[in-house]
Amino acid sequence: MIRFSEGLAQFASAGIDFAVATLILAVLSGILTQSLFDLGLRRVLQRWWVQAWVRLRGGDLTSWREGTRNGRIYALHYQRLCGQLSSYLQYELDTPAHWLLLPAMLEKTTLEALREATGPDRAQIRQTANAELEDALDDLQTLLANRSVIVTYYFCLVFSFSIIALLTLTDNQFTEITDTRYVLIGIGLVAGLMGPIFRAITERLLSGR
Repeated sequence: MIRFSEGLAQFASAGIDFAVATLILAVLSGILTQSLFDLGLRRVLQRWWVQAWVRLRGGDLTSWREGTRNGRIYALHYQRLCGQLSSYLQYELDTPAHWLLLPAMLEKTTLEALREATGPDRAQIRQTANAELEDALDDLQTLLANRSVIVTYYFCLVFSFSIIALLTLTDNQFTEITDTRYVLIGIGLVAGLMGPIFRAITERLLSGR
C-alpha cells in the first residue's frame, strides 16, 4: 500500500511532467502560429476582414485599394494598421480634392458638408468628421482584434493537436504507457489554449516592443 507521502510525491512528479510537456508544446504552438502570421497569413486575413468591413459601410474597394497603396499596410499588426489608416485619413481631410478612404468612414451628410464648407464653418465640420473617423477606426480595430484572437487560438490548437497526433499515431515510448493517449490529448488542449500567450511574447520580441 502506498503511503500518503509516497502518493503525494508521485502526484507532484506527474504534475511537473505534465506542466513541462504542456509548456513546451504551448511554446512550439505559439512560435509556429507567429511564423505563419509573419509569412503572409496576417496580410491575407486582414485584407479580407478590412475589405468586408468597407463593403458593409458602402465603400468602394477600388478607391480603398488605391488609398491604401494596394494593401501593403495589411501586413502590419492591427494596431499599427489602424494608426497608418488614421494618418492617411488625416491627409485626405487636408486635401478635399481627391478622397479615396473618407467615403467609407464618414456619414454621407458629413461628407457633403465637409465638401461644401469653407472658412470657419469647415473647422467645425472637421471636428465632427474627426469624431466620426475615431468611432469608425475604433470599430475596425475592435473587429481586427477579436478576429485575430479567434484565429490565433484556432491555429495554436491545430498545431498543438497536430504535434500530439504525431505522438499518438506512431509507436514510441509515450504510447507504450497505459492511457497515455488521453493524457496527451489533455496536454494538447491545455497547450493550445496557452499558445496565444507565447505567440504574443514572440511577436513582442520580434517587433522590439
